[in-house]
Amino acid sequence: MLLREGGEDGEERIDTSPSLLSKLENALTGFTRKDNTPPEVRGWMKKKKTPDDVFKALKLDDELETVLDNEKLHLWVDFVNKFNKKNRGEREVTILGMLTKTYGDEALAKMLETAKQNPSTVWLATKLQNEQQIVWMLNGLSPDFVFKWFKLDKGTLEELLSNPALGVWYHFFHGLNQFNPDRDVTMITKFVDTYGDIPLAKAISAAMKDGDMQLVVSRLQEAQFQKWRLDGRDPGAITKLLLKDRMGWKNQGIFRAYNTFYEGANKVDDLDTSVAVASLRRS
Repeated sequence: MLLREGGEDGEERIDTSPSLLSKLENALTGFTRKDNTPPEVRGWMKKKKTPDDVFKALKLDDELETVLDNEKLHLWVDFVNKFNKKNRGEREVTILGMLTKTYGDEALAKMLETAKQNPSTVWLATKLQNEQQIVWMLNGLSPDFVFKWFKLDKGTLEELLSNPALGVWYHFFHGLNQFNPDRDVTMITKFVDTYGDIPLAKAISAAMKDGDMQLVVSRLQEAQFQKWRLDGRDPGAITKLLLKDRMGWKNQGIFRAYNTFYEGANKVDDLDTSVAVASLRRS
């Protein structure tokens, strides 16, 4: 507490005696210099351990599928922050770099896509996936290269739509074409040309039941519906195509979904037209 003294003129003055200032300075210094570094981290730094040493000591190189959910990863990050600070000017160690070095680019990419479905890891997985795909872009990788790299051009259509790597490719494609308004149609055209329109629609509808793939597959379905509408195919035209299948009655879900999409898109167009007309009348 700061004490006040009365001067000759009756004014109160703050006590600035050396002893009080010294005590105050020591108190503030002790507060600002408090070190919350975990003791394990201090020990590793003292022993001059490397990020690789600590990563292995914590057994973070044992299980890729659970590494993001492992509490020991936070301890490793604390150590790496100290390590990077001490070794400024050298190449910075990162989580992405260590995971890539340990598990490989392809395996890590698939794990990150799956980890995005887990509420406890979605934030970190999304962050790392974005960082990884930026590296791919900077290295000149194309969507076609990534598609073949993950062997998405192999196997059946059903296998493709259940492969977590499809989500990896989808997000990479979207990121690379974020300023292309026709990116969804361009993307789905690639699949239609490869697998056929109706077989693709049926496979997408079936894959919607897979919780892990639902987000990506639903976007593929929306892209296909968008292409149908741009091609001038109304729900009636699609129904005729679906009924050519001898098990056509099983495709009613596709018709209902497209009908809902089609009507919704028409309402949006009508609204846009009304707004444009009103704007012209005001001008």
